[in-house]
Amino acid sequence: MTKGRERAELTLEGFDVVPAVPSALTDDVDGAYAAMRRELIPYFGLPFYRAMIERSGFGADIERYDAAAGELAAMQSAISTDFLEQLTAVGGESDVHAGIRRYRDAGASSPCVGPIAKTDFEATLKVGIGA
Repeated sequence: MTKGRERAELTLEGFDVVPAVPSALTDDVDGAYAAMRRELIPYFGLPFYRAMIERSGFGADIERYDAAAGELAAMQSAISTDFLEQLTAVGGESDVHAGIRRYRDAGASSPCVGPIAKTDFEATLKVGIGA
């Protein structure tokens, strides 16, 4: 964001960076990650997102996804836990806070806490608001 704004001769001042942060306050981290793997399947097939995922250091995930070609379970398994840990804010209260803080540390001014299927979003919001 900073480099792009600098090329446009602009600063980040007054520019709101609002990334979606899939979040879940849960004891079932594996269940939340399974839900995310199901949700992410379409994104791994779209050129813009594929390029972003690869540039973010997860080219191996893209390669495994492509190798799975049409086998849904294998395509979901291709999405690494490392990728999900970087993308989401999942786990106990401190994990949710740390996940949101990671986005703030990367330059997000307004991380947008979003739901993960089959988790308690209301409880997650209550915890996420304080992050």
